[in-house]
Amino acid sequence: MTIGIDNNNPFNIKGNVRDPWHGMTGLDQYGHAVFTDQVYSVRALVRILWKYWHKHGVNNLHEFAARYAPENDPNADNVPSDYAMFLSIRTGTRTDEPIELFSSDKTIKDGEFLLEFISAIAEYENFTGYQVCENDIISGMSYYIRDFV
Repeated sequence: MTIGIDNNNPFNIKGNVRDPWHGMTGLDQYGHAVFTDQVYSVRALVRILWKYWHKHGVNNLHEFAARYAPENDPNADNVPSDYAMFLSIRTGTRTDEPIELFSSDKTIKDGEFLLEFISAIAEYENFTGYQVCENDIISGMSYYIRDFV
């Protein structure tokens, strides 16, 4: 098992006790959120992705990896170019190819791609072959839609 799996947080999302994610019960020793169910970590990830795309101008895999797993993270040995390449292979999208995940009204533009993207992030964050249950991803995406759209 990995820390992310133990935390019901296969994306290793950081948490903040002053502004906790929905479904978050605390933090681990590295600052990762601990969730009651991984569905809530999917919801949090979709929210993060929306913020990256709309507030920070992230629009491709390379920019995502550089922001989500920066080289200067003191708690990890991140190599954003490797991360982006892994996501590229898993999703069939070039690292510099523009991706439109969301509409301006926060709705998800391409749910099928987003499902693949989320699966690829979880696999990279844990181990090759790791899969988040597709129903959990769909439920987490639905929670995002329910709570933010």
